[in-house]
Amino acid sequence: MVQRNAAVEVRDMPKEPLTPSQVQREVDHLLPFFTEKGAENEKARILVPEVFEKIEQLRLHKLLVPRDLGGIGASITEHIEIVEKLSYADASTGWVVFASGVSTSTAAGYLSTEAASRILAPDTRGLIAGAGAPTGTATVVEGGYLLTGKWSYGSGLLHADWSHSGAFVHENGKMRLDQNGAPEHIILHVPIADVELNGNWDVLGLRATGSIDYAISNVFVPHEHTYLPSNPSIASRPEIFGIGMMPIVTIGHAAWAAGVARRILDELASYVRTKGLRAGSLASSDSFAERYGEAEARTLSARAFLYKTWEDIEAKRASLEPLSTRDITMIRLALSNMTYAATEAGEFAYRIAGGESLRHGTMQRIYRDIHSGSQHITSSAAVMQSCGRELAGLATNEVWGVNSLIKLP
Repeated sequence: MVQRNAAVEVRDMPKEPLTPSQVQREVDHLLPFFTEKGAENEKARILVPEVFEKIEQLRLHKLLVPRDLGGIGASITEHIEIVEKLSYADASTGWVVFASGVSTSTAAGYLSTEAASRILAPDTRGLIAGAGAPTGTATVVEGGYLLTGKWSYGSGLLHADWSHSGAFVHENGKMRLDQNGAPEHIILHVPIADVELNGNWDVLGLRATGSIDYAISNVFVPHEHTYLPSNPSIASRPEIFGIGMMPIVTIGHAAWAAGVARRILDELASYVRTKGLRAGSLASSDSFAERYGEAEARTLSARAFLYKTWEDIEAKRASLEPLSTRDITMIRLALSNMTYAATEAGEFAYRIAGGESLRHGTMQRIYRDIHSGSQHITSSAAVMQSCGRELAGLATNEVWGVNSLIKLP
């Protein structure tokens, strides 16, 4: 069992959360603090108490949660801006904020108002984290389910009050099927006291995210603490949560990639200006200047495409217009493109800086963080392949599943 950070003790929370614009100003003010704590977080293998206290006080894990549930009520683009800045300051801090934000906000969006009010009461922290992959078994019993299973990549779980875990439903000794004939996949919420935290987070980068393995054994979960990620009932903010579970998941990942891409290029430019001024150095190299310009163009264009995509989605959802398959393709494409751009920026910076990036320090840490984040399944080759097929008109009678297009029955 791993030890949780002492900072997870419940604190007295302000009665009224800040507005999105107030949160943005506070984050801007705190960016030097979050930046300074990056190396300390990594050494501790968890966000240090001072960092998590700021997250808690600002309710950064509740950016998309409605205000009547103690959240910030931010728009999607406001959410992207804030997570991008946090990720620029420290990749692990940004990752924990958006990952726990997915679990916390979807509970607010998809659980009943009564259940969400219990879990996310305005006078509590109400941070939820975990893994939605259906590696657990939810056995139907009276009033709910008995949940058993093991999960990996529980980002932010060491700070959480509740776990968010995916499972397949079993009834009468058999796996239950949904309306499309696929195994029924649900998300269940369990108090952290009933979760076994197993560690196993010895990794290349994003070391402070605490994305540990965990297990749950035969814990009762009432129906009202569950929802169907494939077809959830929307309890709050339909303009946002009506876009579906997986598009919600992509928002923070894309913002994170934008932040770390910008940071690695800024670190490289700083290095060239301050340490690369000797004769024959990078600063005097036309080749470096050309390649740096290309890297800037790649990163800036990916970021512009990301924001334009979500601005278009927000405009469409203002009137609750449903998203098309093409809309979701653009969302998934924007994430994959931004992640690829971040990876390319990291490779360029690492190679061009030579020994500076090889040695222990900020540039090396960001390089490792970028390459760790790029391994997430939401930016896998299968996603880009499906985007390409749909954009080329080769995906007739197909819709988006979790991370690829699937044929309609």
